[in-house]
Amino acid sequence: MLSLRVGLAAADALAEVGGLPPVSLKWPNDLMLDDRKVGGILCEARWHGDVLAWVGVGLGLNVRNPPPAGARIAAGRLADWRPDLEPDHVLWPLVGWLLPLAETGSGLSAAELSAFARRDWLAGRELVAPARGRAAGIDPDGALQVLQPNGQVVRVSSGSVVLSGEAA
Repeated sequence: MLSLRVGLAAADALAEVGGLPPVSLKWPNDLMLDDRKVGGILCEARWHGDVLAWVGVGLGLNVRNPPPAGARIAAGRLADWRPDLEPDHVLWPLVGWLLPLAETGSGLSAAELSAFARRDWLAGRELVAPARGRAAGIDPDGALQVLQPNGQVVRVSSGSVVLSGEAA
């Protein structure tokens, strides 16, 4: 769930920066602009028994670097839309939106689910993996919901998404 919350915060921060198309979120951890991946999120946690000791969050955002060639999903950079943008222009808005996440609870709120639904890049797309079917949003636990051809909804808690027609 934390990667989803970080994605929502990053999308709000980039909206605050301005001059960019709306950021979409690709479950579970990608930031998309106009169908191009411009960022990714990685969360790692350490536990001491059943007690959470710490969580580290990595947020990679391509501001100016040339996009990698040959990626499965087309890559982009924020400077493609805002040539004047520098990393420092996005840093403090990001920090401002990320700091409150330290106080969030365990399940996604109705407001977070609604915000994700408005930015859901996968919504309605046909998937091959992590389950075959049509992407149908997320649930309060952050699981991807996939509507299978038989009408059954499958919950997916982790995995990499492969779209229909996309090389795995």
